[in-house]
Amino acid sequence: QDAAIRDGLAPGGQALPCAVLAMDGPEEDALIPAEGARPLGLDARAPGGPQPALIQYTSGSTRLPKGVLLPGAQILANRQIVEDSWDMNPTSCVVNWLPHYHDMGLMGGILYPLLSGGHSVQMSPLDMVRRPADWLRAISDYRGTFSGGPAFAYADCLRRVTPADCEGLDLSSWSRAYCGAEPIPADLLDAFAQRFGAYGLQRQALFGCYGMAEITLFAAGAPEPPKLPPPPPGCEAVHPCRLSDLTAPLLRIVDPETHQPLPDGEQGEIWLGGPSKAEGYVNLPDETAESFSARIAGEDGLWLRTGDLGLVQDGFLYVTGRIKDMLIANGRKIGAAELEWLAAGADPALNPLAAAAFAPDPAQGAEAVLMIELKAGHQAPEAPEQTVRQRIERLVTGEWGITLRDLHILPRGRLARTSSGKVRRQVIAQAYRQGAIPGGALAEATED
Repeated sequence: QDAAIRDGLAPGGQALPCAVLAMDGPEEDALIPAEGARPLGLDARAPGGPQPALIQYTSGSTRLPKGVLLPGAQILANRQIVEDSWDMNPTSCVVNWLPHYHDMGLMGGILYPLLSGGHSVQMSPLDMVRRPADWLRAISDYRGTFSGGPAFAYADCLRRVTPADCEGLDLSSWSRAYCGAEPIPADLLDAFAQRFGAYGLQRQALFGCYGMAEITLFAAGAPEPPKLPPPPPGCEAVHPCRLSDLTAPLLRIVDPETHQPLPDGEQGEIWLGGPSKAEGYVNLPDETAESFSARIAGEDGLWLRTGDLGLVQDGFLYVTGRIKDMLIANGRKIGAAELEWLAAGADPALNPLAAAAFAPDPAQGAEAVLMIELKAGHQAPEAPEQTVRQRIERLVTGEWGITLRDLHILPRGRLARTSSGKVRRQVIAQAYRQGAIPGGALAEATED
């Protein structure tokens, strides 16, 4: 809003190709596009839609990242849902280590506390990855009330933070410890609370959440009751996300082929709606129409197809996988994550959060390739590797009748990941089918 600030931020006085925050105006004017703001060579307006306040990129878990068009109204609407669901307010202090180009880091870590009147403390993602204890220390030192990240961040703290690192640590101010961006292991948050409860962290502070760039950020998740309901069959390994009176009407489980709504307890595709839904993708009209203009059979209104599979039961959302990551065996669809979690149980050194299961030939069922990394601090499985391989093969064959055509146990950090740390199964599968060897540069694999 201030021309001098805008010119100072833009090299050479160029107009910024992003939003300008106007904190001294009325709320409806809090996010306004910079005059003339438009990335070079891009049509930054969805067909018939408003000028975006910013373009936010997806994490690219199944393909290259896509630019999501976000007008200011969607940002304000999603911020309001977060405020009401999590009680974000002017007293809130967010400690953010997530990258600013990621939706959880940009929206949840910077814009939402700013728009709610609170403040945020920013730390480098590299510092957190190098030394997870620094994240906890920042929460303690700055009396952070809101902070979180993907499941791997909590898992890294459990594995790598030592008792000496915790000397003088006080986590009693941390009232909203959100975990999202990837499937959450069922026992992770309980283990985290048990480990760091001695330093003031309350179990009720920890909860799972779900969202994506296409819905601005947040779609489900809220502080949970002391005892969770029993999980539905097939969801025992996943921590759910609580649905509130605000978020439940904005989320539906739909048959991805017939577009019929499904009742509670049945798995289908997660569809999202409401005022937080973005306008579409930059320069991708076909994908915009397919993803952002879906209709539920027999109903009015346009919904966002997430491509994620899940089910709702007892007021909780269980995210079970991705449609593109499904494996087919004997007429049954199995989520890649299910196979990865089952396989990781064969040895304590295997990391279920760092694995990729996929079909070697998408046209042929009942076969799979599994690549799974070792946990930090492990140079090899605890049991002899041949024994571990035999255990995994027996587990997978016995559970689903799937034959493992190929199985690779890899050092930590070998598999390609998104900006939020999720393993890029489709990218890894494509690289494998093109002849990439597991010992090669799978971590740098890209799509055409």
